[in-house]
Amino acid sequence: FDGLYQEENNLFIDWFLGNHLEINLDDKYLNSINTEFNKLNTTLKEIPKTFVHRDFHSRNLIVTETNNPGVIDYQDAVIGPITYDIVSLLKDCYVTWDDGLIDDMLESFFNRIKSSKVNNISDFRYWFDMTGLQRHIKAIGIFSRLNYRDRKDNYLKDIPRTYSYIKKILKKYKDLSIMDEIFSSLDLSSKI
Repeated sequence: FDGLYQEENNLFIDWFLGNHLEINLDDKYLNSINTEFNKLNTTLKEIPKTFVHRDFHSRNLIVTETNNPGVIDYQDAVIGPITYDIVSLLKDCYVTWDDGLIDDMLESFFNRIKSSKVNNISDFRYWFDMTGLQRHIKAIGIFSRLNYRDRKDNYLKDIPRTYSYIKKILKKYKDLSIMDEIFSSLDLSSKI
C-alpha cells in the first residue's frame, strides 16, 4: 500500500481542488501541500501492517444468515496500516457515529489486537487519526472524480461530512498545523 499514498493524495489535488473547486495552485502551494502529504505518508509507512480491505465501511457490509456480516467489494485489498479498516468503519464517509461510541469501539479493537508491535493506546489513536486523515483526503478526491468523470453526482453530498473529519484532525495535532494553514488559506471550509 505504501506506494499508493501519493497517487491517492493526487486525487484530492487534481479532482477536488482542481476540478471541483477550480483552484489553480501555484508552485508554492503545490509544493507546500505535497510536502505535508509526504510527511503524512511517512507516518503511515511507520504504522504496523496487516491485511487491509481498503473499503471497509457501511455500504460494503451486508447482513447474512451465516458468517454475519458479509463483506463485499474487496478487490482493492492490500497490506497496509493496521488502523486503516477500523478508521474506514468508525469514521465512515456515509454515516456519522457518536464520538463516545467511536472511542469505545476503537479501544475495544485495540484491546483485541494488542501485541508487541501494537501496545500503546495513545500511539494507536494517533495512527488511527493519521490514517483517517489520509483516507478522507483520498475519499474527497474520489467523490469529486466520480462526479466529473463518471457523472455520479450523489457522492458530492458526502464531501461535507468527510471534510469535517479532516478539519477536526488538523485542529487536534500541532504537527498538522502547516496543512491546516494551507487548507485554511485556500478557504476550503467555506467552499464545501
